[in-house]
Amino acid sequence: MQQIMTSAQWRIVVPVHNALKHVELLLNHLKALNTQFPASVILVDDGSTDGTSDFVALHYPEVRVVRGDGNLWWGGGIRLGMETALRESAEIIFWLNHDCFPLGGAFEKLALVLQDSNVGCVSAWCRMRGYPDYPVNPGFVGRRQLTMPEGASLVPVDGVNGNFVGFRCDAVRRVGLPDPQTFPHYGDGVYTLRFSRARYKVLVCREAKADLDYELERRLSPFWRVAVNKGGLVQWFRYFFLSPRSLFHIRNRYQQTRFLRGAWQALPRTLLINSRVTCEIICGFLLRKLLGTTAARKKCVQAMQKSWPAKKLETELSLLEV
Repeated sequence: MQQIMTSAQWRIVVPVHNALKHVELLLNHLKALNTQFPASVILVDDGSTDGTSDFVALHYPEVRVVRGDGNLWWGGGIRLGMETALRESAEIIFWLNHDCFPLGGAFEKLALVLQDSNVGCVSAWCRMRGYPDYPVNPGFVGRRQLTMPEGASLVPVDGVNGNFVGFRCDAVRRVGLPDPQTFPHYGDGVYTLRFSRARYKVLVCREAKADLDYELERRLSPFWRVAVNKGGLVQWFRYFFLSPRSLFHIRNRYQQTRFLRGAWQALPRTLLINSRVTCEIICGFLLRKLLGTTAARKKCVQAMQKSWPAKKLETELSLLEV
């Protein structure tokens, strides 16, 4: 059991695509935490054209680079990295996104939790980089996002987000690997829920902290996305319903509902969500027309300041074209 606490038995899976800047920052960060960590990294480079693999080979030859053809997406990249880790007889697999920077001792604290054979996976407590008082939602209980109780160190959940998560490899072998065909992206919650359904504990550890780069403007609701940006109604309807990205998201929502709630709820709930998005687009457009873009942005900052840092949101919104 003590073997699981040594970094030689860990593998850190980092899926990337054209993220050279973040990869350089992350590997430098990991080396500063522990000079042995880069040797634990499995970097899955899914067809990058920005020189990521060449940079890693030159500056971090100890990192294992596994290459994809550009069609892996996050789910396929994570699966390929996990397969590689299992072949190397790892005891613990860590998921780590390229824009997530663990604090000192975070890996060790997650590994300590994973010494309990009843624990399948455990997530770190991620905060917005530069704003430690603003956590990024780490997981969910039932159909609700997690609200971390004050003073709690470990909180049981049904599933977690995939920014920085540790897994026991014996649990992975029992539960199986992620399904990138059904969930090429955003399959983290669905996959970790499988551990709960297999009667493993799924936890969030507040003591294991990480800083996450977070683009707030991209995570606004459709209402605020439309209200603070330019563009007409037709343009926004195309964006949310007819673009390749939006069609991908609609398909993903359908599959998630099918997995979480059953096939009979998947279609009506997807239609309900799309109806809500339609209303938000129209209302956001009307608010912008009524107040103007600048005033709408101020309203957005005021409305979101309890959950998002006002200064960061103001900065991001100020960079948008008026």
